[in-house]
Amino acid sequence: LPLCSMILVQTSCHDTFTHISPDSGPCFGMVQRYFYNPTKMSCEIFNYGGCLGNQNNFVTEKECLQRCRPEAVCRLPMDAKPCVGSPPIWTFNSTSGLCVPFKQGYCQANGNKFYTKSECDEYCGVIKAGEANGAIFSHKSQRSQIKKCPNFFVSVKVVLFWSEAESVAQLLK
Repeated sequence: LPLCSMILVQTSCHDTFTHISPDSGPCFGMVQRYFYNPTKMSCEIFNYGGCLGNQNNFVTEKECLQRCRPEAVCRLPMDAKPCVGSPPIWTFNSTSGLCVPFKQGYCQANGNKFYTKSECDEYCGVIKAGEANGAIFSHKSQRSQIKKCPNFFVSVKVVLFWSEAESVAQLLK
């Protein structure tokens, strides 16, 4: 009989603060920060005054993306824009079902942007199509579930695989 194996893929938050506009606060500093734009599913720069404001305020783009982007970013197209001084990034190619590196000198303009291959693989739930003890897996065959995000901002994505494997350990060999 097939065995259902659960693998924890990611934790993140998609709470209501991601749907509010950034608030620079009443102070007069000019600190560059990032806010999450749910329409574009990406993080954008704004000038923070240095005090108060709201929760849609992140020190780095990486922190913003890791905290706020929804699972839907895995289906966004690769959107290359020329840029300078950006660290190497990875993006999920929904056609091939794989995480791929961006060419040096280009930036990804939407939330389908990851700072490491493992972060991309974990977030988009990718296991390379191939054989694992007789069971074939691909991105399209996964069954995902997002549990409701509680007030303390944690949501868990669980991916279920049906296989003839006897354990999760066999799936990961």
